[in-house]
Amino acid sequence: MRLGSAFRSGVGTGIKTILHTGSTAPLVPTAAAPLARLGGVQGAVGVELVFLLLLVFGSYLLSRVWLSPTSSALIAIAAALNEATIGWSLMLNFALAATTATVWCFAGYLHSRRLQDWRWTIVFGVAAGALFLTRSLSIVYAISLAICLLADLAWHHRRHIWTTLPWAQIVVSLLIVAVIAGPWWLISGPAALGY
Repeated sequence: MRLGSAFRSGVGTGIKTILHTGSTAPLVPTAAAPLARLGGVQGAVGVELVFLLLLVFGSYLLSRVWLSPTSSALIAIAAALNEATIGWSLMLNFALAATTATVWCFAGYLHSRRLQDWRWTIVFGVAAGALFLTRSLSIVYAISLAICLLADLAWHHRRHIWTTLPWAQIVVSLLIVAVIAGPWWLISGPAALGY
């Protein structure tokens, strides 16, 4: 009984800590916390390897929309070996996570064939939710992304826009973003917007 109570208390404290980070977006610190317990600051920086691998795989998937597997692999390698990518992956910073989330947003959107495929629509929603948590200024990235994608959807469905848009997928994507990022923005958002 005490163990269950301690677990609930620890989880509650962890959730409260994540939600009350003020102007520091919680994605990178939250993902780095388990590694920080194991290896301190050097351990925490290890989370950037996860973001780097996700960036490489996302770059490959994104370029596969247009290119062959070999060309896509070369683009993924170039993304991994980029000087800025390597530099940001060596420090605990939001830049790599924000770039990774943005690449996955585009990959999810394009692979979903403009939100027609449910699996990729969910990937898009999760990536967009993660993007909102990468830094407090990510709202600017998300608005820019939304404008591009809405323009693409509107152009593609221009003849019968209100009847052919994938409304269910759009709503599900927005709900996923709200579930992932909404609690932090509701609690810390006002402080974050002071950035």
